[in-house]
Amino acid sequence: MNNTNSNSKIEVLAPCGSYDILVAAVHAGADACYIGGNRFGARAYAENFDEPTMVRAISYAHLHGVKLYLTVNTLFKQDEISQLYDYLKSYYEAGLDAVIVQDLGVFSYIRAQFPDLPIHCSTQMNITSVHGAKLLAKQGAKRIVTAREMPLSEIIAIKENVDVEVETFVHGAMCYSYSGQCLMSSLAGGRSGNRGRCAQPCRKCYDGSYVLSMKDLCSLEHIPNLLDAGIDSLKIEGRMKNAAYVASAVHAYKTIVEDCQKGAYDGKKAEALKLELANIYNRGGFTDGYFFRHNGKEMISITRPNNQGVRIGTITGIQAGTIKLRLSADLYKQDVLELTGNDGEVIEITSGINAKSGDTATLNCPKTKKLKMETSVYRTKCPKLVSDIQDNYIEHYKKQPLSMHFTARVGEPLSLMLETTIDSVRYTAHADGAVVEQSKQTGLSQENIQKPLCQLGNTDYQASDVVLDFSQDAFVPAGNIKKLRREAIEKLEETIINHEKRACPKPCDFSFTSKKTEEATNNDNQRLIIGISNREQLDTVIQTIKEKTIIVSGITMPYCVYTTMEEKTQFEIETAGIKCYLELPHIITVSDCIEQNLQRGTFGGIYIRNIDGLALAAAASIPPSWEILCDASLYCYNLPAFSFVKRLLGKSNPISFLLPRELNVNELQTLSGEPLCMTLYEYQPVMITANCTKRTTTGCDRKNSIRKIRDDKGNVFYEQSFCERCYNVIYNGIPFHLFEKYKEPAFSSLHGRGYFIRFTIETKEDVLNVLSAYHSAVQGEAVQTKQKTNGHLYRGVL
Repeated sequence: MNNTNSNSKIEVLAPCGSYDILVAAVHAGADACYIGGNRFGARAYAENFDEPTMVRAISYAHLHGVKLYLTVNTLFKQDEISQLYDYLKSYYEAGLDAVIVQDLGVFSYIRAQFPDLPIHCSTQMNITSVHGAKLLAKQGAKRIVTAREMPLSEIIAIKENVDVEVETFVHGAMCYSYSGQCLMSSLAGGRSGNRGRCAQPCRKCYDGSYVLSMKDLCSLEHIPNLLDAGIDSLKIEGRMKNAAYVASAVHAYKTIVEDCQKGAYDGKKAEALKLELANIYNRGGFTDGYFFRHNGKEMISITRPNNQGVRIGTITGIQAGTIKLRLSADLYKQDVLELTGNDGEVIEITSGINAKSGDTATLNCPKTKKLKMETSVYRTKCPKLVSDIQDNYIEHYKKQPLSMHFTARVGEPLSLMLETTIDSVRYTAHADGAVVEQSKQTGLSQENIQKPLCQLGNTDYQASDVVLDFSQDAFVPAGNIKKLRREAIEKLEETIINHEKRACPKPCDFSFTSKKTEEATNNDNQRLIIGISNREQLDTVIQTIKEKTIIVSGITMPYCVYTTMEEKTQFEIETAGIKCYLELPHIITVSDCIEQNLQRGTFGGIYIRNIDGLALAAAASIPPSWEILCDASLYCYNLPAFSFVKRLLGKSNPISFLLPRELNVNELQTLSGEPLCMTLYEYQPVMITANCTKRTTTGCDRKNSIRKIRDDKGNVFYEQSFCERCYNVIYNGIPFHLFEKYKEPAFSSLHGRGYFIRFTIETKEDVLNVLSAYHSAVQGEAVQTKQKTNGHLYRGVL
């Protein structure tokens, strides 16, 4: 196994939404922290860091041997790329350790402008297999942040086959969708998760329950497995969380990691720390995620989406205004408790007493008429625990050992030499004071020197090795010793900080202008490609073509549909001059390979949706006649991203890109020189999920199906299951429809490679209606439509 971490410490990586939380994380034992600046981060609503605070944070982290990573993990519009150099310049100079990136154009830009700045591929990149990891590592990625949905076997495959660091989420909130593949907040609410403004639609109520709300992840009990897998960094989620949450999580994971490295893993200790974390925040308990390929209702916080607290007892007595609790856990003053009444109302009370587990406690409580015996009581806030975390993990922490060599010789300058070691690097500093005079009365003693010299209480250091070299008849005021100590520490810290600083390279020429790689002919910009998902849709499309009501140049289809085609259908497609595109799945695994399909005579193209698909296409011996069609979910919001994808493919094959779904018409114009294919109709995907509402609500029957789900405002979404690969696609309930507007001048430069119609959940009748509407639009006739949306074409996202 290619274990990058075999000879180094395992990194516990902490989220920090503010400077105070950074300090708390460092004190609690974090090996690295990730933070966001005031732009381009996936948590736009966190407090985040302005430039001076960011530079200060980098220095503070390095003084403690902690690495600092900056999130630049949003998708960039074309006019934002040019702002990135100035944004990163001061952080790069200050010694920023790495950037976390989602956008392929940003990846390309940073590699060119800051070639020695490590890049971590964000989980927002949606790398789900060894294929994508290998591709990005080859392009210079230092680290891959795996999708939360990746089973441990897939992560091990990366460690065994790719020379790259692997970072894996181990604790905190879980998105219902694969990160980077969620547009629900964007299309339904106008706030894009890809731009750091997710409105958390998965925490809302659907069909009367919180069927999309995942429990929080907790992996403490699986740390031995994760370390055996060779994972380099254990990532805690939570840049929107407070200092107590972050410090307690860091402490817990650091403790278990150190125990494992000593060969002393203790399951009971892990369980106790897990309970402590649950008392800080949990959504109905924890899940251990997808490491061992769980999914279904055991991962879902189905009754409510927020903190549900920890059960601490049961009601054993009810009187007017008071209740008696039989305690199963210790109770503290100021604990906030929740009880649920007969009518479902949540009743909140505050404890005024301390009591031990096993005791019966009497507490004041309103609305006792709504309560019944044996009702469970939950603690949702524990101020004592927060105070203990502050005292034990934040205020009292392991300080940096400091060697001190103090010299005070009569007639010579007062002198202090300091030395410390951080990450195997030895740092020294020297400070001189005034010339030492001879004492006229009592001379120096060891105690007189050591007390002011070692008063390091307000610093992050502790004296570990003190050497005193002094004349006993010397006169040195205590104030002089303190001043010398302060000056020496300042010089030492300056030395440590400067060691990590670097000169910023001059900006290179990275002016991307859109250049057509192939001339669009009249046939190109009018051609129509249709995507189908099942055999019925394929037969309906073929029948419509035979009736000559539409002209189709290409059909994309999954391999499973291709294998059901009779020779007659294949012959009809070929004689009609229609190109078949092999459609790769939404989620690709280590076992996927396309080589066996390359010689299929019927195929003439490949349709890819993500970076793993891009990797498969780049590595395959694709016939030069095949076209490569890139879905909008292979995000290209800027010209460098287009250039990067085309360079990665490195082929002479014609390449087409479907228009990004979140850019408006004006923003799309900046991309107009690229080989664009304009989508005219589709149910737009809003989530790709590993979890399944069907399995959560009624159980898994391994039968592909389409289900409706409704939010609390009555908006409809459709969930389509792909049971053979165990993932789902959720679609916006209103189809994207552009037949009435696609000939408008604003779109004239956005379809150089033609048009696309995508069928997913449609019945035969739906397909016929859509193709009839398209035919009417082509003929210049009025198009009759029901509900429709133009997506972001006229609004866009911030």
